[in-house]
Amino acid sequence: MRKKLSAIFLVCSAVFFLESCVDIKQPQVRFDRTEITGLDMQKARANFIFKIQNPNSIGLDEASYDYKLSINNLDFLEAKNNKFSLPANRESTVILPVEVNYIKAFNTMELFAKSILSGQDSIPYELSGNFHFQFIAFPISIPFKQKGVVPLPVLPGITIKSVSIEKAGLTDIVLNFKVGLNNNNNFTLPLQNMDYQVKINGQNVAGGVAADITDIAQNSSRDVSVLVKTNIFQLGEQLMSVLNRKGFNYRFSGNLRTGDMSVPFDIAGSSENN
Repeated sequence: MRKKLSAIFLVCSAVFFLESCVDIKQPQVRFDRTEITGLDMQKARANFIFKIQNPNSIGLDEASYDYKLSINNLDFLEAKNNKFSLPANRESTVILPVEVNYIKAFNTMELFAKSILSGQDSIPYELSGNFHFQFIAFPISIPFKQKGVVPLPVLPGITIKSVSIEKAGLTDIVLNFKVGLNNNNNFTLPLQNMDYQVKINGQNVAGGVAADITDIAQNSSRDVSVLVKTNIFQLGEQLMSVLNRKGFNYRFSGNLRTGDMSVPFDIAGSSENN
């Protein structure tokens, strides 16, 4: 019993001695920036970067942090007891890496698609938590809270560059719809196919699926030729109008599929303007 008391006394004495000899100052924590490290149609990867100034002559091998992340005002992610080192007498950079899955953030694919189709380009986040430091017998916790936005991907731009007669025969005609596709994202946009319906002068004349559409590189555009074949029985008088080069009105509508999302389009124009 006396040995235990002696040991406790020695520990307390050592702690008291350290407290009297070491002037421990609180580290300074500041949020530096949010860095988007990756983005595609399914997710965003972000680094929340903090700067921590340790004014003490004692460094730490196992400082730690915990945090909660809410996206769209809903609890999204929680992390606890993440370790990092904190050198003495210097400023350090601490990075909190996070991956935001868009479908999880919006709860459903439908809500995600509806949001970006309406033109929404970002979602709000709130990051809150604590940094923990244990300087010998001096535990210190410093809270933090940061708000900002996570970017959303940009939908591909779809335009009609021109409409021309590819081939005309006795019973059928092939129209070439030159479709312009534009990718304003900093990542390659994966494309699967495009289904379409065509109206000429208000009359349904053809529909189909363009399956030979390849991905679009980041921040670039590309033209795709969609060949629409119809016959004289579908066109009727419209065929004569086309062949006589009097011009015609068209409506080109459908869906472009990228990833798990369908991007609707509905473009009206006149062959006289192409």
